[in-house]
Amino acid sequence: MLAALGFADPEVAVLTPRGSSFLVEDPNAEAQQVRWEHRHVHRASLVLFWFPESESHQLIAPYELGMMAAEPTPLAVGVGPAYVRRNNLVVQLSLARPGLTVQSRLEDTIHQVRAVLDTAVDAAEDNPYSAEQQ
Repeated sequence: MLAALGFADPEVAVLTPRGSSFLVEDPNAEAQQVRWEHRHVHRASLVLFWFPESESHQLIAPYELGMMAAEPTPLAVGVGPAYVRRNNLVVQLSLARPGLTVQSRLEDTIHQVRAVLDTAVDAAEDNPYSAEQQ
């Protein structure tokens, strides 16, 4: 889906916290995963959060979203229409990030990422002090 929506760009790296080697039996696995996520989310140029339609409250993801909403890092956020805490997330984000549009579909959230990246590229190209201009 990412390639179909314009993420074939070799300049874009997409990281996901869903590691392929997470072993639930390993008592250190959870702490290692949390450290990996914390390190990479703070290094990212843009962070996407997607809250699918589910009965789960996903307690850690809203915490991480709140943490990132207080940071200057650009965000793209999507919350499925049937997500159990949708209204809460939408209202909280309207207060923390008034200009942020919360999407209802994953595809729209990914398009929002593309728009943010395109805006960042345009701003860099317009900057007379950027490395490419020198």
